[in-house]
Amino acid sequence: MAPSPVVAFDALCVTFLDALTVQVFHEFAHGLAAVLVGAQWRAFNLFMMLGQWPGAANEIGTLIIEANLALLNIATGFGAIWLFGRAADRRQSIVAL
Repeated sequence: MAPSPVVAFDALCVTFLDALTVQVFHEFAHGLAAVLVGAQWRAFNLFMMLGQWPGAANEIGTLIIEANLALLNIATGFGAIWLFGRAADRRQSIVAL
């Protein structure tokens, strides 16, 4: 049975809001990383964090600002695999009972 148009529209709205929320947190994390490594957080945009070093650019700090979300995404993925894997194991053990 195909989903009704209302259910499909609701799913589309929830997906859009989820993607928007994830993007906001993503850019916020870049800004927070900039502050933590000593850069100045100049502006918060939806698709870009504007930061500036108060003197000469720090290459390691720049790398941390740019790469911290990739590492966080990888860790989140492993966490989700672990969490959902445990849930699947529990469902199989309940079915076996």
